[in-house]
Amino acid sequence: MYMYKKLLGVTGAVLLSTSMSLCAAEDVTAAVTQSGQKTESEAGISPIELVKKSYAFLGSLKHYSFKATIVNEDEYANHMMLYLTHNYSVELQRPDKVRMQVRGDVDNRDTIMNNDKVSIYEIADNKYAQIPVDGDIDDALDTLSEDYGYAVPLTQLLYSDTAEDLDFDKGFYFGTVTVDGKPCYYVGFPGKEWDIQLWIEKGDRPLIRSAAFVDK
Repeated sequence: MYMYKKLLGVTGAVLLSTSMSLCAAEDVTAAVTQSGQKTESEAGISPIELVKKSYAFLGSLKHYSFKATIVNEDEYANHMMLYLTHNYSVELQRPDKVRMQVRGDVDNRDTIMNNDKVSIYEIADNKYAQIPVDGDIDDALDTLSEDYGYAVPLTQLLYSDTAEDLDFDKGFYFGTVTVDGKPCYYVGFPGKEWDIQLWIEKGDRPLIRSAAFVDK
């Protein structure tokens, strides 16, 4: 199972952030470009090995939460582009509990995984469904996708084994920036289908403090 399969249900730009802000300046692009041209020996870091270490750390955590925004860009009748925004709030407790809330322009839904059941509540339609699943979170996500065709968004941040399936051909290191008061490595990975940028906390706890996944 590859990284792109684990981006199930995401068809726009995903911004995973808490209070991060980026300020424009004339020399920012030049500085980032110059940093991105550093060799691994100069930077003292391998972007690919860093992101694998970060995902392995995330997979080892018993409990964590995050917020994300997905922006879909859709063409309307060849006249104009529409931008649909959905905000996600996710809380996970291994081995078998996930709570995902989405509120946005189209979807307003609560998805709750608890032990051997996944409950889905469509708020606007006032509809409720429950799906039986087996095993832990990883197995349940596979069951939802393969047996029921139900694509859970943001699964690359839910699977415990994402690190094992990363297959980036190329990675770039753009320097160190601060996110939520934490110094972070800023790395990026271009791909045919997705461009991925990650801000990973320095030190013994390589948490993904912010991320951007852009469907090309």
